[in-house]
Amino acid sequence: MGRPTAGAGFVGAFEPRADMGRDVTGGCRPGGRPRGRAQWALVSPIFVPMFMLLDIPPEVTQAVYRIADSCTNAGTPMSAYFVMTLGVIQRYRRSAGIGTLLSLTLPLCLAMLAAWTLLFYAWWALGIPLGPGVPVR
Repeated sequence: MGRPTAGAGFVGAFEPRADMGRDVTGGCRPGGRPRGRAQWALVSPIFVPMFMLLDIPPEVTQAVYRIADSCTNAGTPMSAYFVMTLGVIQRYRRSAGIGTLLSLTLPLCLAMLAAWTLLFYAWWALGIPLGPGVPVR
């Protein structure tokens, strides 16, 4: 239990504490790591207890994880649609490759991250529950 406590002190320096720390760790991962449910199964035993020590409900931790994960889905080579999208781009620009596709989706990923993060900040500030009986704070 010593490791989550040490990490919780570092993450607790941010306000609101959970969202930006999770956005940064989830949004900056390389494309080769597991995605979605598989990654959540790996990181939830670490992040949920760590943020619970900071009085952040597990539901908020998962909501912020989903924000960070959804932003990187558009630009990952692990996407099922990546090759299909690359084929469509190469129809119009023969020299297009993986780097071209990634450079075109990066602004989309960053815009989604900014929009979802601002929406979460608004949700957090207004104190709107995440679900029945699940407070955001």
